[in-house]
Amino acid sequence: YIGVQSDITATKRAEEALREANQQLEIANRRMKGNLDAAARIQKSLLPVKTPRSEAVRFSWVFQPCDELAGDTLNVIPLDEKRFALYTVDVSGHGVRAALLSVTLSHWFSRLFQRPAKPAASYAPVAVAEELNRGFQMNTENAQYFTMCYGILDVEAREFRYVTAGSPPLIVARNGGKTEAVNVDGYPVGLVEQPGYEEQLIQLRPGDRAFLYTDGVVEAEDPMESSYGTDRLATAILNGRQQSLDDCVESIMQSVRSWAGDRGLLDDVSILAFELSR
Repeated sequence: YIGVQSDITATKRAEEALREANQQLEIANRRMKGNLDAAARIQKSLLPVKTPRSEAVRFSWVFQPCDELAGDTLNVIPLDEKRFALYTVDVSGHGVRAALLSVTLSHWFSRLFQRPAKPAASYAPVAVAEELNRGFQMNTENAQYFTMCYGILDVEAREFRYVTAGSPPLIVARNGGKTEAVNVDGYPVGLVEQPGYEEQLIQLRPGDRAFLYTDGVVEAEDPMESSYGTDRLATAILNGRQQSLDDCVESIMQSVRSWAGDRGLLDDVSILAFELSR
């Protein structure tokens, strides 16, 4: 009897210890989820709260993390009434580390455009890419790099001057119904010390649209592990030509989600688009 009673007592103590451990684990999980949710809100607050208003150009964007936190970021920043800075960034990897660098880069760009009496040449695409490459070199400690498309849109000159650093081809949808994928080679930021970035120029006409995006769009996979691809994206852009820019961007996002199906998005997805209205 004494042995049985001792076993019962030990069992009860083990059950109590297990319950306490589960309670502590649940508290820790709630705390971690709360921290992740707070971090996600901070990250989203760095995205455009509202796109700039201009009679000459419209902007639209979508940002869809595959997890709570994203390695992607994007923004549209008015430099004056005629010029706008645009960028999309995709940090290698996922999770907290990628998100921390993504947030750091958002702040870096914010400080860049807040510098007083800064000459326009400092905002030039190649100058910005080179400065980023010097400041964010990958090393054995961080092992991180990022891809980027950054440019200056001049609505008066109807031109977009930009640089790509490992990002997917920029796609231009002409008013006449033709799409062009402008593929430019460029090292991701942080991979090499002398990347040799080159400025590219796209001349635009009223009604033309341009789409910057991260590789989570074209690398989205269906259940058979086939990629969404640039051709399918160009078709989705062309199919949305009669829609408003906002509706077109949203229909592209829906197309990517539909392609992924139950497999879901395995990478962050960001799209930043603009359309010249005159």
